Amino acid sequence: MSTVATALLAHQGGWDEILLVAGPILLIGGLFLLITINVPVAYALGISALVTGLYVGIPLEAVLLKVSDGVDNFALLAIPFFVFAGALMAEGGMARRLVAFANVFVGFMRGGLAMVNVL
Repeated sequence: MSTVATALLAHQGGWDEILLVAGPILLIGGLFLLITINVPVAYALGISALVTGLYVGIPLEAVLLKVSDGVDNFALLAIPFFVFAGALMAEGGMARRLVAFANVFVGFMRGGLAMVNVL
């Protein structure tokens, strides 16, 4: 890292160029380091992004506002409910009965199984 910084400064650059190189290196390196030591991926992404943002000089408020904007999406609420509904149907046997019900209507036709899956 110090050789890259020295080379950039010697090339008549400034600290701006060093931050442009060091920021992504810190982000990706921190992410891989945290994943390597078995930190969950969601936490590793958050921690590495937060540390990189603070290192580059982005205010903490701006980072937190961006995070809250990303989470404040109603379409994201559908994901856990869809997974929950799938788990309920799989455990309760409802999925099997729904496929059998749809198979009664279109199962005898050619490609009926594909139609059952779409229905």
